[in-house]
Amino acid sequence: MQYYSAKLRLGGNPLNEVRGVYSAPEVLILQYIHGVDSLLEMKKVKEERMNLREYKDLLKMKYDSALIKREQSVDKIFGALGQIPVKLPDHLLEQYGLIDEDDLIAVAKSVTQADKNERKGDSRQPKNDLEVHRVETLVPQNEVSMADIME
Repeated sequence: MQYYSAKLRLGGNPLNEVRGVYSAPEVLILQYIHGVDSLLEMKKVKEERMNLREYKDLLKMKYDSALIKREQSVDKIFGALGQIPVKLPDHLLEQYGLIDEDDLIAVAKSVTQADKNERKGDSRQPKNDLEVHRVETLVPQNEVSMADIME
């Protein structure tokens, strides 16, 4: 399960903020209770393995009383038989500017590989010595010689 450090605006009020470390499902629950824009300055701080059923029961004890006011519960949000998420959905990761390092490395590798493949198949590169010589001796039509300028 991933944990995130964030500033939480209670009830969405900018005058009532607290800092804390929240798990991925807690972030979703807190957004439901306090508003979608209630969490700010979010950063991933750690990742741990845990028993998800026990953690879901803990979340029920901690947040169901607040969710009742909105006629909701942890079971209704995640499904009675559903599992809680271990990381935030991709759209929230983008919204908060959180980049998964593994994803970043995979993208960098694919871009590098695509670059290499493009260079291999680039038809503009000279293929043999004759083409290299032609490229080196090529003179553009609009090139002006220094002799013409000096006259």
